[in-house]
Amino acid sequence: MTFPCVLIGIPETLWENLKGNLQHGKATVTIRLAFDCYDDTHYGSTQEQHAAERMRLAAQLNSCLHGWRFDGCATVLIRRASRQYSLPHGVKVYEMEYTTTVADEIQNNES
Repeated sequence: MTFPCVLIGIPETLWENLKGNLQHGKATVTIRLAFDCYDDTHYGSTQEQHAAERMRLAAQLNSCLHGWRFDGCATVLIRRASRQYSLPHGVKVYEMEYTTTVADEIQNNES
């Protein structure tokens, strides 16, 4: 994996049945912006400058995504939550969770 990287996941979609074979889903979209910070931890690395740059990039990514709509989605992405955490080997993750809605028509295989 090359850093920095953006990982996109859709961990959950909650579905409601509508009229006929239509369903409406509320999807959660998780965006993770990950950095390799291993080299930032040595003495004299100006860690503060690296942290500020990571936060700036996370804010810039949110500016691009909040209010944007994927093809096939009924509504735009709305940020619901965000958090930061560290992983082993000096990886720092800035995670943002968005919601959107989707529609799907079920194709029955009845003869």
